Amino acid sequence: MQHNAILIPALAMSLLAGCYSEMAPFSDASDKLGEPPAVIIEQPAMLLASSLGIAGGAERNAPRAVQQLEVASMDRKLVRRGSIDLEVEDVERSVGVIDSLGSALGGFVANAQVMEDAAGHHRATITLRIPDIDFGSAVSALDQLGKVRNHSVSSDDVTKAYYDLETRLAVTRETEARLRELLARKTGDLSDVLQVERELSRVIGMIEAMEGERRFYDNQIALATITITLYEPDAIVRAGAMEPLRDALRRSVQIFIASIAVMIQILVVLVPWLVLAAVVALAVKKTGWVKFGAGS
Repeated sequence: MQHNAILIPALAMSLLAGCYSEMAPFSDASDKLGEPPAVIIEQPAMLLASSLGIAGGAERNAPRAVQQLEVASMDRKLVRRGSIDLEVEDVERSVGVIDSLGSALGGFVANAQVMEDAAGHHRATITLRIPDIDFGSAVSALDQLGKVRNHSVSSDDVTKAYYDLETRLAVTRETEARLRELLARKTGDLSDVLQVERELSRVIGMIEAMEGERRFYDNQIALATITITLYEPDAIVRAGAMEPLRDALRRSVQIFIASIAVMIQILVVLVPWLVLAAVVALAVKKTGWVKFGAGS
């Protein structure tokens, strides 16, 4: 019994040390002793290679194994975006057509702004999210709504970032499983158990953050984004040959109005003082006349 009492804590310590060793792959840690270090996930290539059972030279062979795994299994992850400027006869009607188009393709209008200028002309900016597979069809349909003034399409290749995230997530989940296994055994000192619980809490938080990042990528990849700007033919005044003269005249009028405003401000400041000076001068004059009359 005494021998078992000594062996159980030693076995727990060996599990903690072997499970999170930075350089060695996960193995039967029950034959090793040591202090439980912090969870190591900074080298996902080596850990993933260990979980795949790659023998010998983990530090040398793991990157190649991970690369081969990615090449064999991954497909391209693209985030596609488009931008279209359209001149249409009726902006409000076109906004309704775009909304119906998005619904028909299984997408939605993420944002819509409709503005009206002083002359009654309308202008709108719409953000449309549609399934990536229907991106080309949506762009072609939008081009038919009016006269295309600007059209651009771009895509961001997030394949590497996506699969790097997948690898980190897989390794971190493996770490979580090992930690849960250690807690299930409930061996070792209380301090060791508490340390494992702290590490498990930290790892779970990292997993949740990475899963949220992956959901963001999935959403951006699954749904393409198209930004549509609509305006009516007379909503934008194009510069002509006389436009520089008009600008000069407008600036001259603005300067003249600004000078009048400055003069008014000056008068507002000076008038009270002028009135006061006139009152004083009048009083002095009357006082002088009274003295002069008395003297004569």
